[in-house]
Amino acid sequence: PSGMDSSTSGMDSSTSGMDSSTSLRDQNHHFPQQKLRQYLLHFFVAFQLQVLRCFEKWALYLMQLSNLRNRLKLVELKSIERFVDGAAVKQVGHHNYTICKENLDDIILVPEGKVCSTILQLYNEEAMVVEPAGALTIAALDFYKDKIKGKNVVCIVSGSNNDIERTAEIKERSLLYEGLKHYFMIQFPQRPGALKEFVNEILGEDDDITYFQFKQKNNRESGPVIVGLELKNKADIAPILEKMKIKGFEFHYLNEKEDLFAQLIG
Repeated sequence: PSGMDSSTSGMDSSTSGMDSSTSLRDQNHHFPQQKLRQYLLHFFVAFQLQVLRCFEKWALYLMQLSNLRNRLKLVELKSIERFVDGAAVKQVGHHNYTICKENLDDIILVPEGKVCSTILQLYNEEAMVVEPAGALTIAALDFYKDKIKGKNVVCIVSGSNNDIERTAEIKERSLLYEGLKHYFMIQFPQRPGALKEFVNEILGEDDDITYFQFKQKNNRESGPVIVGLELKNKADIAPILEKMKIKGFEFHYLNEKEDLFAQLIG
């Protein structure tokens, strides 16, 4: 018993030493209770405001999403463009419509020319052959680039039934969309050397004539001509238009006239 008392006494003394050292350490790093309370209050308020801001943004997103889904209606189109044939239907199926109405976050319209540019890009850079419908998800990325910057994005590329005979059409649509292909109906001035003047003084060194067709086969000397130009830079079209006006070349810009373009070019 006396041994236990001495050991216990030693433990008490050591414990006392720990208490004293702890007390000393607390004194050296003393944090006033008032400041601690202010710090915690500031942290809580800042955190609460941050959460509230997140909830406000999320609430706004939910409202927009709810409005989108409430606007969805099952309709049947009278006519459709079948270029993106894998996604071209007059009416969405009932099951697909139900899934979209319950889960869809957004709807975006992708121009066909953008789809064509994506098809060519995937083939040239990734050696991937995709059909127009298969390229839709990749083509849509550029329209979301600000929203998805720095994020991991998954795109489903489904469908590679692309006929090689469509390559020329795909390239044509891509060039039109990128602003590198332009069609005109031009009334050449009735003076000698007008065509040579058009080639040498209006077109640039990198501009090519890819289409040249008289609109009237029986009146070639004075009738208008359908001319297709392919450019290296989309900005080069502005000086061409300006030069034609200055030199008296009357023309109609067919790219902006869909009905006339379809009738004359096809």
